Amino acid sequence: MEPRFSVATAMDERAWTAATHASFVLFGRRRARISLAVMDVIGLAVMIAIVNRVAAGAAARPFRLFGVALYLLVIGVTWARTERSTVRRMTKANMKNAAAVGQTVRCAFSDDGFTSVSDDNRAEYQYSVITALADEGDYFVLFWGRVQCFILDKRAVTGGDAGRLRDFLGAKTGLRFTETRTGRKQA
Repeated sequence: MEPRFSVATAMDERAWTAATHASFVLFGRRRARISLAVMDVIGLAVMIAIVNRVAAGAAARPFRLFGVALYLLVIGVTWARTERSTVRRMTKANMKNAAAVGQTVRCAFSDDGFTSVSDDNRAEYQYSVITALADEGDYFVLFWGRVQCFILDKRAVTGGDAGRLRDFLGAKTGLRFTETRTGRKQA
């Protein structure tokens, strides 16, 4: 059958970073944040104990409020930096283990299924293999499982625009896209 849409994506570091971030948001962020939250609760308790030791009674109240506010600010910055460094580290590991790095992968989407063609591989898939859809900046990321994915460059869509491809994929898979920069589901 004639493809309705096709996308040629260069598998460079930018594409892999988008896929890694989408994977982290969809599948790994909760686990990472739970462990950070446990450490942060312990740190907050220690900070309050130190303030209580330094200043006693009513004089300690402004110090406690300032300490808690400062600590919450530090938590936000720490979480954002931890997420960025985790995504960078995961991207490097993914690129080291991936076969398509440096290649251009072409995907063609028809009503019956889709085809993926790289320099050394050609495969056909049914839409039922897709388990999650992510909208990550300039890329759509189609997951089957937690690690395996198709990375589609929105700027390279032919046969329509990226919005129409998103609607088409949502209808064919029965899934909704998650905007991974914000973590929100899109209609």
